[in-house]
Amino acid sequence: MNKLEEKLWSMKTANRKGVEEIQSLFTPVNLRKGLIIGSPDYSSPILHFIEEGLVMGYSIIDGVDHPSWLAEQGFIPPIGGFFSKQPLEEFVQVLENTKVWYLNLTKTESQAQKNNDLYRMLLEIFEENLQLTRQREMFLRIPSAKNRFSKLIHCHKPYIYKVNNEILAALLNVSKNHLIKIKSLHAKSHLDY
Repeated sequence: MNKLEEKLWSMKTANRKGVEEIQSLFTPVNLRKGLIIGSPDYSSPILHFIEEGLVMGYSIIDGVDHPSWLAEQGFIPPIGGFFSKQPLEEFVQVLENTKVWYLNLTKTESQAQKNNDLYRMLLEIFEENLQLTRQREMFLRIPSAKNRFSKLIHCHKPYIYKVNNEILAALLNVSKNHLIKIKSLHAKSHLDY
């Protein structure tokens, strides 16, 4: 059983008919490090599921990249609004070779209208993504950068080793120098992070 199938079966709306149909609509693809899979200029109606690897969402403001999220596994909805057709000022870049499954939502729309099981699973996927967005917002509301770093280690420890300090600092909303200081203090108080 691959991770996509595991994820589909773990969903609250999962049943045999829905899982089999939605899984048959996904196509596996391997993405190379450095590839941009979504941008404001190029948005497609593709729902991605990351099987393994690492991708980053970021915006460019005044010519500077501002990372907003990382993902090693899970669903990534279309960058531009599939229903609203409103482009989002976000880019999605592959940070390491990554295996994904993709689902073309335009081709899936008519099937979802006929199959309530498929429709409900798609709604759950988008609802889950909304919850992840809220969690990221709450993460940034943690007042102390040191506490944000501790939370990051607790929830996403591999990120500490997989991305450079510039990306980590941006995710934590601190300067690179402040991040280095936090890492140093944390290392002194913990044998391993």
